Amino acid sequence: MLGTAKVDVGTRSAASLTFPREHLSTSSPTAQLPNRCYMRIYQTIFRERVSTRYASGQANVYKSTERQRRVSPASVALATVATYSVQSVFLYSFTMRATFVSVALLAAVLPALAAPTNNVPISKYAGPVKSNSYIIKLKEGVSTDAHVNKLISSITNGGKVGHKYDAAFHGYSATLQGKDLDLIRQSSDVEYIVEDGIMSIDYEQGDETAAVVAREAPAVEGLDKRANGAGVDVYGIDTVRFYVLPFTRRSSDSPIGYLHCSLKLRWTCSVYQPYLTFAHPQYANQDGNGHGTHTAGTAVGASYGVATSANIIAVKVLSDAGSGTNSDVIAGINWAATQARSSGRPSVANLSLGGGASTAVDSAVSNAIAGGLHFAIAAGNSNVNAANTSPARVAAANTVGAVDSSNRKASFSNYGAVLDVWAPGVNILSAWIGGTTRTNTISGTSMASPRVAGYIAVHIGNSGGTPAAVSSALKSSARAVVTGAPSGTTNLLAQPF
Repeated sequence: MLGTAKVDVGTRSAASLTFPREHLSTSSPTAQLPNRCYMRIYQTIFRERVSTRYASGQANVYKSTERQRRVSPASVALATVATYSVQSVFLYSFTMRATFVSVALLAAVLPALAAPTNNVPISKYAGPVKSNSYIIKLKEGVSTDAHVNKLISSITNGGKVGHKYDAAFHGYSATLQGKDLDLIRQSSDVEYIVEDGIMSIDYEQGDETAAVVAREAPAVEGLDKRANGAGVDVYGIDTVRFYVLPFTRRSSDSPIGYLHCSLKLRWTCSVYQPYLTFAHPQYANQDGNGHGTHTAGTAVGASYGVATSANIIAVKVLSDAGSGTNSDVIAGINWAATQARSSGRPSVANLSLGGGASTAVDSAVSNAIAGGLHFAIAAGNSNVNAANTSPARVAAANTVGAVDSSNRKASFSNYGAVLDVWAPGVNILSAWIGGTTRTNTISGTSMASPRVAGYIAVHIGNSGGTPAAVSSALKSSARAVVTGAPSGTTNLLAQPF
């Protein structure tokens, strides 16, 4: 026996059902009904003279127009729906567009439709990541505190909030998985979510110290001593955190040699919990790597630096192994942006680090620049186009590639249209850890970037200027002498300006 498809007509009254007028007498009451709800199944039966089957046998439902006049619209609808077979539905649904869905099918489909469909996708990071750690960008107008407090009260699967950002990035970092992560993905507060990638320093050991000393000294001595960065703060966002006596502008000589004697320290911050930190406390009070000390020496050091009277503010975002998370780097940028804004002093930050493309890191740098903080950023040491690396690809920053003593592109240096200038980055001599007079010779775009940071510090100490204006002046004063750069890459060598 053929099955029967049923449709619930709900609470619709007979007066709301409309039928083809060619089958109605003008004297029929139904002829005056409004034509709002066209019932296609009725049209199918009367236009095509379809015969339907009753349980008791075959019979023609309506044999003439005279018969239909005597049938009320509601009766027609109910009788048609109740007796129209599944076979007839499949036969005529395509030609007459009459579609009937069984109650069982609806019961299966509706729960799926009710499931959340606004899950925020998680952007993957091209490189190593911190497991189950994410950076969450909130929509404009959403209160970070209110959102985070709500999240904390709803966490059931061991999730934990890391950093809360304010100045440079509107959002926070968190360790989340399972239901806790789903909760964030379904929140209407969230703009995007990115994996918390790992960044690292960009340098290599050098082996030609003597040649470097002979080349480096004249360039440093040639700087205009009347504009030496006095009153300017240089933020070294790196591996370094110097030991310093509290509430003093002059640094102490640490008994274990953490602070190099050539550096003038205003104050310090480490992004390693606790003590204003964001990771391991064992790294809180020292640079156990040397990279941060070296870059600081190039930017502001008395012996090997450019802006010799500028203040260095050390912001440790990387471990002694030379790597750290994007969330920690953003925290350091956020802290520097906040301090620079509150101090009112001209300020420049150096970022001699990098990693895969990260929208969150780029956004933090861009926002800090918009707030008035200048940036010099290493292009990276992978000999690839820097367009796919962060934060080197930030358009508003000053991205720096490395050249050797012949002003030729260093073999390791990244390149591409995102580079603004080049600077010496091969076999660079500067301060090192292990003693107050220790030095080391290393190579990398990490060594080129702080030189440009020093140039910027000298310039803004003397003339001021917005990040955009200073970046333009930096490039205008540069010399077009760099060789070996791929097509589409600048050949400008940065100069004091």
